[in-house]
Amino acid sequence: MREAMLVFHFLGMILAIGTISIFLLKGFATSKMNDEEKVVFLPGLFRLNTLGHIGVTLSLISGGYLMTPYWGQLGAMPLLVAKLLLYVVLLFTMSMISVASRKARENSSGHSVNKIMVWTRVSFLLGLAVVILATLVFR
Repeated sequence: MREAMLVFHFLGMILAIGTISIFLLKGFATSKMNDEEKVVFLPGLFRLNTLGHIGVTLSLISGGYLMTPYWGQLGAMPLLVAKLLLYVVLLFTMSMISVASRKARENSSGHSVNKIMVWTRVSFLLGLAVVILATLVFR
């Protein structure tokens, strides 16, 4: 069962961080556009939020199962605690991307698009930090 949960966990991470990476790369690709062009170009991309949320949920459920042997030792594993805290912050930033995406779809505001790009950069760095910490903890 552990191997199946690892597969689901990695699949969830791919979906979550992959979605953030797509937002980040599209943000770089549209950096030379003015706000009106961005508003026209990016709305279809916002639908990828669903994939990111599925990935985060999948990694949360499978990660909770995979953590069962470690809950008792959590106090002695500061890197694991840091990873879990960064994961919670990642959940928050992905929620902020969703809120800003919804506002951008409804209002066609360039300001919301800029907020999405800021939250995307933060989310990408957090996702990268979570993966690095997981690698260090479970090597």
